[in-house]
Amino acid sequence: MTEFDTSMKNSCPLYSFLIKYAHSNVIPFHMPGHKMGKGLLEEFLSNISRIDITEIPGSDNLHYPEGVINEAQQLAAKAFGADLTFFLVNGSTAGILAAVNAVCPKGGKILAARDCHRSFINAAIIAGIEPVFLLPRINEEFNISTFIDSCELEEVLRKDSSIQAVFVTRPSYYGICGDIERVIETAHRYNKPVIVDEAHGAHLRFGRNFPRSSVEMGADITIQSAHKTLPALTQAAYLHVNTGRIDVTGLRAALSMFQSTSPSYILMASLDIARAVMEIQGERKLALLIEYIHEARRHLGNNRFIKELGPVKIPECDTDPTRLVFNMAPAGITGFETERILRSKYGVQVEMSDLFNIVCIATISDTRQDIGYLYKSLDEVVQKHVRPVKADFLCKPPGILPEKAAGLKEAWLADYKAVDVEESVGKVCHDIITPYPPGIPLLCPGETITEEIVRYITEVLDAGGKVNGIAPGGKINVLA
Repeated sequence: MTEFDTSMKNSCPLYSFLIKYAHSNVIPFHMPGHKMGKGLLEEFLSNISRIDITEIPGSDNLHYPEGVINEAQQLAAKAFGADLTFFLVNGSTAGILAAVNAVCPKGGKILAARDCHRSFINAAIIAGIEPVFLLPRINEEFNISTFIDSCELEEVLRKDSSIQAVFVTRPSYYGICGDIERVIETAHRYNKPVIVDEAHGAHLRFGRNFPRSSVEMGADITIQSAHKTLPALTQAAYLHVNTGRIDVTGLRAALSMFQSTSPSYILMASLDIARAVMEIQGERKLALLIEYIHEARRHLGNNRFIKELGPVKIPECDTDPTRLVFNMAPAGITGFETERILRSKYGVQVEMSDLFNIVCIATISDTRQDIGYLYKSLDEVVQKHVRPVKADFLCKPPGILPEKAAGLKEAWLADYKAVDVEESVGKVCHDIITPYPPGIPLLCPGETITEEIVRYITEVLDAGGKVNGIAPGGKINVLA
C-alpha cells in the first residue's frame, strides 16, 4: 500500500481540507444524508476500496444491465413504487438532462416552474428547447417560492398546444411540497408527460404521514437525489418511470449519453444499500427523527425572533417535516450571518443560507443530541445577536419574469462581453445567473437585465452570499 508522507499530504490542498473538516467535530446539517459516515454500514465503509471495480464478468453493465445491476434496479422500482428505476451516478443533474432530452428529442417547448434548478436550464439549452415559465406563488413570511397554480398551468396548456411536457420541482430546497396531484391530473388531461425534479424527496415514500412522493402520485418521470436525504454517497441518484407516456428506449439512450461510461460501482452499491435501509428501517427511523425534532423544538419555546417554517401552514402545500428552515429576519440577522455564527461559534454547519433564512437537512443519520444542539444553538445565537430591524433591512427577490429578448440557445451561443453588474441594466444576459444555493435562476440566457434584478444581486453579494454567473470583481456577461 502506498505510503502518504507529510510532504505528499502538504501538496494535496483539497484532501488536506477534507481531512481537517472531517476531524473538526462539526455537526453537519448538510448533505449527503449519511452525515459524514454516521449512516453508512460499517461493512460497506471497510470494503470501499475493494469494491471500486469495473465491468468484469458478473458485475453487469449500467448501460446495458442484465444481471445484478438490473436486479438492484428492479428492487428499487418496487420499493419506490415505480414501473422502472434507473441508477444515476452523475447525480440528479444527469437524470434531468436525460429526461428533458428524451421527452423533447426534437426541440420545441416545455412548460416549467421558474423555481427550477439550473440543471434544467442546461438541459433545455442542450435540447434546443424553449421553456415556457410559470412563476410559483411566493410565501411573503419567508420570502420563498411555494408552488405553481394548477389553474394557471391549465390556461397555458389550453392556449398553447405546442408545449410537449411539464417540468416541476417538488419538494423545494426549503421542503415545500406543492399539490403535485392536481398538476399531474391537469397535464395528463392534455396528454402531456410530467417530469418532477424530486431531488430533495427520496425519503418521502418511507415516512408515516409525510407528503406523498410524486412517483406514487403518477408523475411520468421522477428524479431523486439519494445522497441528499438518504444514507447514500454524493452523486448517487434514482430516476423513476411510470411508463405510459414515456418512450423508454429513447430514455435509456439519453441516460447513456449523459452518464459516465465508467460508472462507479461504489455509488451503485450505495444506491442499492440506501434502498434496502429505507425499505426495511426507514419508517421506524424517520418516526424517531420526527420525535427528536418535536422534542428539540421546545428549546425555541415562544422565541419571537425566529420563525420556523415547519409549523407554518402554506396554502395548498405540505412541508417536509425533516427539512428545518428558520427565518432570522425578526432578529435583524441575515441567514448568511447566522450560518457564519453557527459554524464559527457552535460547530454547526447548515446546508444553505439566503438573505432571510437558514436551511438544515435532517436525516435518519442524525441523533437526538445533534437535533437538540441545533435548536439550542439557534436560541443562543438570537439571544446574543438580536438587533432592531430596519425598514429596508432586506430587499426581496424580483416578483416578475424578466423580459425575453432572445432564445435560450441562441443567447448561449452568441458573442458576449463582460460588464460591471451596475452597468448591465437593459442589456441581455448571456449566462445563467443563480444565487447558489439554492441554484434557482434569477436570469436565463436571452433575458433582459432589470434594475430590480441588479439591486437584488448586489444585496446578496453585499450580505456575503454567492451568485453563480457573476465573475470576481462584479462582472456579468451580456450579449455583445
